[in-house]
Formats: sequence, C-alpha cells, structure tokens
Amino acid sequence: RSIKTFPRLKNNKALVNVTRMLKGESGFMKMNQLMTDEPNWIYYAPMPSTGWRFAVIYPENELFSDMYDFFKRLLAIFVASVLALLVTIIVISRNMAKPLSRLAGATRRIGEGDFHVPLPEIRSRTEIGELAGSFSRMQEALKDYIQNLKEATIAQERMQGELKVARTIQMGLLPAAFPNRPEIDLYAELIPARTIGGDLYDFFFLDDDRLFLAIGDVSSKGVPASLFMSITRTLFRSLTEVGTPLAETMAQVNRELCRDNPNAIFVTFITGI
Repeated sequence: RSIKTFPRLKNNKALVNVTRMLKGESGFMKMNQLMTDEPNWIYYAPMPSTGWRFAVIYPENELFSDMYDFFKRLLAIFVASVLALLVTIIVISRNMAKPLSRLAGATRRIGEGDFHVPLPEIRSRTEIGELAGSFSRMQEALKDYIQNLKEATIAQERMQGELKVARTIQMGLLPAAFPNRPEIDLYAELIPARTIGGDLYDFFFLDDDRLFLAIGDVSSKGVPASLFMSITRTLFRSLTEVGTPLAETMAQVNRELCRDNPNAIFVTFITGI
C-alpha cells in the first residue's frame, strides 16, 4: 500500500516528515497512531541501490520497554535503599536514644539530690561514651563538693554557736544595771558590727562620790578584738585603785597591752573619773 493512502496522515503534523522521507531524506520521529491505535516511532532512510525508501515502525511501548523496565528496577532499588536507610536510621537512633534516655533519667535524679544513683555503663568510644564519662566525673565531683559543703556547714554552725556563746560572755562583761541617782543620767548600748567585736564601755563607783567611766574601741574586728577587749577591761578594772592617779593607771594598762602583742593591736580609749 502506498503510504499516502493512510487516512491518518490527513491533517497530521507527521505528514511533513513523511514528505521528507519520500524526498530521500533520513530521520527518526514520532508518529502517533499511524498503523495502530498506540503511539509509534518511525525510522526512515533511502536505499540508493534501488531507489526505494525503507522505514521501520516501532510501537512506543515496545521501543522503550527495556528502558521502562530499567526505570522500574531503578525505582525499586531506590525505594529499597530508602527503606533500608530508614531502618538503619531508626536502629541507630534507638541505639543512641536509649543510653541518652538512661543518662537523662540518672542526671534528673542527681539534680534531685541523689548523688549516689548509678549511671548507665556505656563503653562506647563515641560521643555518647564520652558524655557518660563526663557525667560520671561530674557525679564524683558533686559528691566531693557536697561532702565538703556539709563539713564546712557543720564547722560553720559550730563556729556560729561558739560565737553566740562568746557574744553572750562579752555582753555579760558589760555593766547591765545603770545607777539610779538623781544627780546622774547614765545610759549606754553596744551593738557590734559582727557577732562579737572590740567595742567596750564600763563604769563603776570608786566610792560614794566618784564614778569611773571608760569607752574604748579595739582596732581589729571579730574574735581577736573581742579577746583584746576582755583583756583591756580586766586590766583597767584590776589596776584602778582609789588614790592612784588616773594617768599612772592608764600608763600601766598601756604597758601591759603592749607586752606580747606581735600583731600590734591597739585600743582607742577614753576614761575619766
């Protein structure tokens, strides 16, 4: 049959290429529904020895069947690879998440104050293993810190108790009862900057007509000042005698305070009768 007799070439864009084929050209083109109801591809070339035109028509599904099979296999391999990758990621994530979850639980208990909670044993050399080792060292450091803190707290509480006793003793050295006499208005109050200090005041009657007064401030603070204050009070009370000039008494008190005083603690002192 002549190719021109195919009714499907009428009003078909492939007619241009068929014309080229009949003119002796060669080519490869798609011709939809030329001889069958399916898309086709045609390759055509001239035969110079006979003057014929030779053409081979392939249905598209047969021409690309190998390629379609290749794409299907490639798609199957891709899907299988993705599934394998997902399974691998899930397994690795679980292997990573499980020790991390155990570490999180242990650290939560450590944060609640249980410093002896056992940490999960992770021997891996990965970052998770290094993290577990760091938590273990942190736990030991916290144990030592808490133990030292407890000991320091106990020592501090003991010291505070002793300081309170020392404060009671120091305040007990000061006169508490003030004279109730019409010719005298005498009052005093001592508020140390710390628990105990080196401030002092004192008064006592030398006789019915003479009142000894003293106000002092030790140069240091805290326990040393308190001890020096007690020594000072004891000295001027023991050395003050009726009939002895006050300047001579204070000079003797000064000599005693300067003796065996390597830290050069001094007292600013005002006294009078």
